[in-house]
Parts: sequence; C-alpha cells; structure tokens
Amino acid sequence: MTATTSPFFKELDYLGHRWNAQADRPIAEMGFYRRAHLLAELSFASYWAEEYMRELCDHFGFQELRHFSFQGAHAYVIGNEHDSIVACRGTEAGDWNDIRATLKIWKATATTIGKVHSGFNAEVDHLWPELEEALQSNTRPLYFTGHSLGGAMALICAGRSELGGSATPPQEIQTFGCPRVGNHRYITHCMLRKIRWVNNNDFATRLPPAIIGFRHSGLEMYIDGRGNISGLTGMRRLGRRLASFTRGLTRARIDHFSDHLMPGYIAPILRAARVESLQGTVPV
Repeated sequence: MTATTSPFFKELDYLGHRWNAQADRPIAEMGFYRRAHLLAELSFASYWAEEYMRELCDHFGFQELRHFSFQGAHAYVIGNEHDSIVACRGTEAGDWNDIRATLKIWKATATTIGKVHSGFNAEVDHLWPELEEALQSNTRPLYFTGHSLGGAMALICAGRSELGGSATPPQEIQTFGCPRVGNHRYITHCMLRKIRWVNNNDFATRLPPAIIGFRHSGLEMYIDGRGNISGLTGMRRLGRRLASFTRGLTRARIDHFSDHLMPGYIAPILRAARVESLQGTVPV
C-alpha cells in the first residue's frame, strides 16, 4: 500500500488537504517558496500521532524520525541523507498543558540572553535535555519549523542550538502563525535566518501584546485576505484586513481564528512554489 492510498491519506484528502511536498534534493538547493512549502507541511504534519507522522515523512522523502514528548510538549527530529529538521508541535485544542503554557505571558530570564515568554520556554525545557543530545550528534544542515506554539518553541530551540546546543548551527527557521516570544534583547541575540509567515488576521501573531515588551524578529512574509503573498504595510494592510474581516462575518467566519489554521498558510505558499518552479527563479 502506498502512502497516498493508505486510509490515513484518504481521510486527509476527504478533509480537503493533499500532501504535495517532496524532499528530493537538499533543502538549500530548493527555491525559497518550495522550501517554505516543505517546512509548512512538516509543521502541519507534526500535529499527527507518531505512526501517521512516520507515514508522512516516508511520503515526503525522509527516512529518519525521532519523537520527543513530555507533559504535552512535542517535537520531531526528521532527517534524510541531506538534512535534519526539528518540527515542533503547536497548541492542541483541549490540551490544558498547551493552553497553560500560552497563558504564562510573564517573562523569564532566558538560558541564552534577555527575557523570554515563560510558558513557551518551559515547553522547550521539558524536551531540551533529550533533544539537545540528539542534535549534538547531527552533522547535516539543520532547520527548525513550527506553527503557533510550535513556532515559538522552534525559535527558542534554534536559539539554544545556535549557542552550542547542536553540532551544526541552524541554517534557517521558518515559523507559521507564531506569537511573539521574547523582549528585544532576546529576539536579536542571534543572527539566524528567520522567516516568519503571517496569514492576514491571524490573532496569534499579535500575542502577547507588544505594549508589554514582546517583539517579533526575522523576515515577515505576509499573506493577505485574498491569499496573495504581498508586501502590504501600514494603512493599506489594515484596510485589507478590515475588508477581509467584514467578508468573513457575512460567511459566519471570524478571520482572526480561521486565518490561524495551517491549511490557510500552505495553500498560498504552494501556489507561489508552483509559480517559482515554472519561472525557475528564487525570489527571496
């Protein structure tokens, strides 16, 4: 039975999502959007149980998978002959541990530099001893990714890895719907390549509030309410967001929540990856 004909894949096809990413070459040789698409798919896949994640990784082209979990915190280390990827799982509905971690918005002293979100940092603390041990033996290019809480965890893990927590320094971090993680000193202490995807009105990307000292970092890639990856800023972005929110209300949908779901990130990135492939360009 092939991956795409297994009962699991049929179920996902029924839900409207098809897994299109392929790791048939080193990630560094992929175009920007194709790389983003692969990492987005892995971030989404990390929500599934290990048996399904293993099936998905085989479908993508990864032969290695290690699952790390403790008290509701989860991360996968995924690998093939070219690369290693750490994919952290985001908030699961109904999981009190995840909800509690998100609500702990007071800042704690980071193990690196500056102040970091206490709840997110504690989630990484649960996994870090075993995860660090695994990364110390890694000799391949290393990438980090995650959605929502998983994105915050990926940023913290990558920061620790960059300061000696892994044998090879991280190449890149791509997060999707990631909240703010720490203060200015914390988010600027390492010079890693960070790509931060924001889908339209996604509420999680505006939390915790900047007014209490939390900041974002990295290159922001904004997806507008029409599903276009755009450079809109300021009043033009605000206008587009308000228009999208109003349209959503007429369809009994609240953008701030629906825009946080991973399929809303994957579809526009996949379209951009297909255009990139046709054009033979790497635009970012």
